[in-house]
Amino acid sequence: MGDVLKNPHRLKILEILSQKRVASIKEIADALGLSLPTVYYHLELLKGCVSKTARGEFEITEEGLRLYTESLKKRASPRSIAGAPFVYSFFSSAARRPSRFLPAALAVAALEYLICRALLFEPRLIGFSRSLQIEALPFVVPLNILIVFAILEAMAFAVTKRTGGELPLLIGVILSRMPLWLALIDPLLGLNSSYFSIALLAVSQLISIYLLSASISLSKGIRQEVSIMMCLVLLYLNLLLGTF
Repeated sequence: MGDVLKNPHRLKILEILSQKRVASIKEIADALGLSLPTVYYHLELLKGCVSKTARGEFEITEEGLRLYTESLKKRASPRSIAGAPFVYSFFSSAARRPSRFLPAALAVAALEYLICRALLFEPRLIGFSRSLQIEALPFVVPLNILIVFAILEAMAFAVTKRTGGELPLLIGVILSRMPLWLALIDPLLGLNSSYFSIALLAVSQLISIYLLSASISLSKGIRQEVSIMMCLVLLYLNLLLGTF
């Protein structure tokens, strides 16, 4: 719990609840300047420190008040998503103001199309496969993004039973594809090294899953260990698809 409280947003939530005693999710989000899914994410991590009232509001528990009092004596650091403050800050901003990140996401999708067209590849969930059907790429690239988004959206709803954060998740799906381009270095350079290709694929998918899990957590308000499991399900589907 000590590491959880090192995040300044979670400390602020405890501060708000210690002062107001109870607050709605919207009041907390407005006070922090965060999106509702991101606040849900923080509240999920604060289980034991906060509790939900019969009216659906949140209040601080005795344990939360004790930990908050102790934390006032220490300096909070911005650690968050798996110890990576930049990743947390980036996807938290995307969840709060997705319209600012949408142009960059569209540019990344367009660049992936150009890369696939040049190297004769097509996207396949969280990977790529050889393809000579260049004329279909303008449809395949966005379709693959939408399929990944739909799978994750369905799993997120099954876990949380709530909607919201769709655009930030879509942006995260697109931006998290950039590390996957590392897997195309081998065919780009014409090395034809199976070991090098496998290593690049493993590293690229690992980085992509990490970024995607962070995006899911902050856009849908899900603990990262759960969002990682969702990404592993996606990876499993990717492996199944690769067998046909």
